[in-house]
Amino acid sequence: MELLNEEKPLFRLYINKYTKDPIYYAHLFDDNGKQTDARMSCFTMDMEAANLYAKKHREEFLKDYFDKKNKDDFYKLLTEYYTDKSELFKKAKQKRSVREKHIKEYKAFIDNYFIPFLQKKKITSFNKGNNFDLIEEFQIYCQDKNQNVLRHSLSTKTINNNVSCAVAPIFNQVLKEKSIFALNIKMNLKPKDGERKSIGVIPIRTTFAALMDDRIWRIQNEAEKGIPFLVNKIKNLKKYRLYCLLSNLCGLRNSEIFFLRKKSVLLIGKIRFLNIENSRIDGTGTKTKAGKRLVPLHSFVYEKLIEYIDDESRTDYIFWNGSKTIVYTDFLRARTILALLCGYSSDDIKEHNIVFYSFRHFFKTMITNTLNNKDLVEYYMGHTNNNDMSKNYLHLGNVGNTYIEDNGKKIIAVIENYCADLFTPTYTYKLKEPVCKEVMYYDDAHPNKGKKRLIWTIPDPEAIESITDDDTEDDKSIMEQFNKHNTKSPEYDPNSSDLADYDFDIFDNHERI
Repeated sequence: MELLNEEKPLFRLYINKYTKDPIYYAHLFDDNGKQTDARMSCFTMDMEAANLYAKKHREEFLKDYFDKKNKDDFYKLLTEYYTDKSELFKKAKQKRSVREKHIKEYKAFIDNYFIPFLQKKKITSFNKGNNFDLIEEFQIYCQDKNQNVLRHSLSTKTINNNVSCAVAPIFNQVLKEKSIFALNIKMNLKPKDGERKSIGVIPIRTTFAALMDDRIWRIQNEAEKGIPFLVNKIKNLKKYRLYCLLSNLCGLRNSEIFFLRKKSVLLIGKIRFLNIENSRIDGTGTKTKAGKRLVPLHSFVYEKLIEYIDDESRTDYIFWNGSKTIVYTDFLRARTILALLCGYSSDDIKEHNIVFYSFRHFFKTMITNTLNNKDLVEYYMGHTNNNDMSKNYLHLGNVGNTYIEDNGKKIIAVIENYCADLFTPTYTYKLKEPVCKEVMYYDDAHPNKGKKRLIWTIPDPEAIESITDDDTEDDKSIMEQFNKHNTKSPEYDPNSSDLADYDFDIFDNHERI
């Protein structure tokens, strides 16, 4: 007998004549209607009773059947997944690009932490391992050096990254659907008491003093005084400076910078904007829907951008050369160079956790302290406004060029006033002559090859500020957390009114530069 459910067979009843007393058995099919080798006794000669028994126990029996069948291959699959022996990983790499060093890290995590934990808990299948409570136990296991095999406690960030990037892809691929291991913020561990969860942000005036001063970034003649200036040793210095300018003064993510195109520069009225519409290699758009936006482009940044485009003979993409992955090491180098030019040592950079993402926090702080309009700030950051979905301006209608230009002027005015504070003689905080310091420079691509170099830096850098960063992009208390040195804001009143529910998605109407 064949029982149908939405035209897919679930089981077929037959009489097993080889038992002591002939009884009904159910030959089971999987949920896709494919026949399996599983045969379940119904313990009765009554067809109707056998049919009811098969309906009630089929799913449980089939689950145990597959668990038992896969037991022998379970650990072998996990052990071999991040190797050339794994056909599954070969298929996964066609859709997911993974660097060789990360493959080694993921395999080590699976071998040294995940498999020993599963063996300890007697987990022998993907179905049994696909359990939220079990993963919580695993996270605690990794943190507790008295529990795990290596007797070494992993940090919260390391655990979350490896569960998401090393374990989750295996389960999601094998189970052919989203498992409990799918990227979900609720599954991430919270930091332990005292565990560092902050990033360092360079104060506003220190950043401007280093970022905008051509004297510091000028490549010197090495014969001049025989001084081996750091900038002489750095290739693509103009590109690294541009990365810093676009993140600090435009608030762009590194992926948004990487995929900028010449046509991304628009002229709306008298203000130039960057049309941010893609941050992915496959060209599918930005990180979030709110990431699609128009960002004001200061004339100084525009000047350096055009200079780079001309020097490098760029015809379409400004930075991307068709690589399969984003070159994140370039952003790390840019971070290191700017921090050193600001007068911080390599120890300062490491101790205060100055990262490239620090520059986006810098931009947010700069405009937050001056605009006093959270909704406008969230728009220019490319953040979703969780408090009021009606104020995610990208999908609600059209606005005129005048409205866009006026808000762009506000951001430009913020930058202009900070620049005036440094470069105009009438201001009390004057730009000082750079000084030459000896620093230990580590190339982020080769961290063990540190060498002492002489470099021009600003003379008196301010103390680095640390802010909490939970990677939620919802920095509610950023004004309170950051930059006590910037209590004196530029004298600019944006007179900003509450933004209406408008759409900035009218890019084709603007002149491209």
